[in-house]
Amino acid sequence: MKHLILVAASAFLTACSTPLTLLTPETAIEGNTVNQTAISLQKPFTFRPALWTYPPGIYLPKFEDKDGIYFKAPDQIIAATIAGGSTAQGGIYISKQSWSKYQAYVDHYGDIYKFDIPFKIDFEVIKTP
Repeated sequence: MKHLILVAASAFLTACSTPLTLLTPETAIEGNTVNQTAISLQKPFTFRPALWTYPPGIYLPKFEDKDGIYFKAPDQIIAATIAGGSTAQGGIYISKQSWSKYQAYVDHYGDIYKFDIPFKIDFEVIKTP
């Protein structure tokens, strides 16, 4: 069933083609390092094509590619379609150029898919201990 949901949404997704690496002490957004930085999302958000729902909570930076940083959601992402529902790992991808340039991402069996969020999401950048 998970495969059917991904196939239905695949026309709207962009596969990650650059290799992911672990964060380094130099990893930065807008020139500022992301060490001990996280995203606090107060409200869940949901959007099409598969009614992906991203949970509220603290999103921690986990990986990076040459263009951005992957902040992992505190819980699984939920997808609901007419064929049923499924869960996956995922989070918010932030461009290294700007905190205001972001996408959602889903990790589907090791393949990372990024896609545009069709509206502004309200999150706060916080420091972690």
